Amino acid sequence: MIEFNAIALLRRPAATSCQSPLCGDQRFLEMREGERARLSAAYRANGMSGNPDRLQRRFDHGMRCFGTDERGELIAWFWALHGVPRYFDELAWQIPLSTTQVWLRDAFVVPRRRGRRLLIAMMGAGIDVEATPAEYFSDVSVSNLPSLRAHRSLG
Repeated sequence: MIEFNAIALLRRPAATSCQSPLCGDQRFLEMREGERARLSAAYRANGMSGNPDRLQRRFDHGMRCFGTDERGELIAWFWALHGVPRYFDELAWQIPLSTTQVWLRDAFVVPRRRGRRLLIAMMGAGIDVEATPAEYFSDVSVSNLPSLRAHRSLG
């Protein structure tokens, strides 16, 4: 079954500032393909399927996963595409992106850590990973008001 939701397509220029630092015991990291089991476990611990095959397909399509670790626990993450097509794994569609565009998707903060501007801090750290982007895109369900507020804070 495929479920369609109304989404908001968001765009912001790279020059927009969004500095909100991570806390001292938190570190920003890139989750590599070899850490798929850790990522899958984090998904499952938060009520999502965490299907390893689906995660592998994302890596295979050039998606990169970034997260925030707090004392060994993955407490937030998002996926980013830069220099590769935006892959909609739900439908196996691809949308071309130029090398100056980044698409951020599937941002998640564990429920007990929400409301502390962690998404803003994590995405702010992620913006510094690549030097060439001129604009960022993201898609968010219009019913996800906390995510829309966080994205608005990012510009």
